[in-house]
Amino acid sequence: MSADLEQRLRSLLGLNKYQASAYLVLLKAGPMRPQEVAKQAGVPVQRIYDTLRSLQEMGLVIEREGVFEAVNPLQSLGALAKREVARALERASDIDALAKDLSSSAPGARPAEVTLVRGLDSVMGTALATASSCNERPVFLARKVFERLNVLLSALKELVRSSGPGTLVAVPKGYLERYRQEAEELSGYGLRVVESDAAFLDLMVACDTVIIGVPYGGDAIAVVIKDREFAEGLRKGLLNLLSSAP
Repeated sequence: MSADLEQRLRSLLGLNKYQASAYLVLLKAGPMRPQEVAKQAGVPVQRIYDTLRSLQEMGLVIEREGVFEAVNPLQSLGALAKREVARALERASDIDALAKDLSSSAPGARPAEVTLVRGLDSVMGTALATASSCNERPVFLARKVFERLNVLLSALKELVRSSGPGTLVAVPKGYLERYRQEAEELSGYGLRVVESDAAFLDLMVACDTVIIGVPYGGDAIAVVIKDREFAEGLRKGLLNLLSSAP
C-alpha cells in the first residue's frame, strides 16, 4: 500500500512506523501470525508482539488463536472517529462552560448579543420595548420610516411617547418640507427633528441597544445589537455629528 496511507495513519491516528506498517500488511494480506507480519512489515521480531497488542487495544486488529487479523476499517476507524467526535464535543462543552463562568466573573468582557427581528410589527415592538426600558433619550435616524408614515404613524406616536421629550430624530434633507404635517405632529411630543445626510438608513440607539432597520420587500427586518460600549460610542458619534444641524 502507498506511503501516503501510512503517513495518514501516523498523522491522524498517532500510529508509529511499526504500527502503521504492521496494520497495512494485515489489511493487504489477511490473517497472519506475528512472525509473518514482522517479516513483511519490516518490524523487528522482538517488537512485533507489543506492536500488534497496541493495535488490538485500539480496536484495529483482533487475535484468534495466535493469528492476527485487521478489522474492517469502516468498522474500526468509524468507531475511532465517533470517539473523537464525542471527545471533541465534550471538550467544546467544557470550554463553553468555562467561557460563561469567566464572563460572569468579568461583566465587562461579555460579548455583544446580535439578533435578527423579522416583520414590521416585531421590529416596532422591539423598538418600543427598548425605548420603554431605557432611562436615556434615544437617538433616531429615520429614512424609510418617513416614507411609510401612512402605515407606521400610529406605531411611531406610541414609540415617541415612550421615548419622551428631548429625543433627537434625524431625517434626510428635504424630508421636513416633504412631510411637514407629520413632522410637526411628531414634534408635538417634544421631539427635535433635524435634517442630516447621516440619515441614510433607519436606526435607533438607546442605552445598550442599537436597532438597524432594513427594508425587506413589503415588510421589514432589523438587526438588534446589545452591546453597551458599541451603543454608547455610536450615540456619542451621532450626537456630535448632529449637533451642528439647524
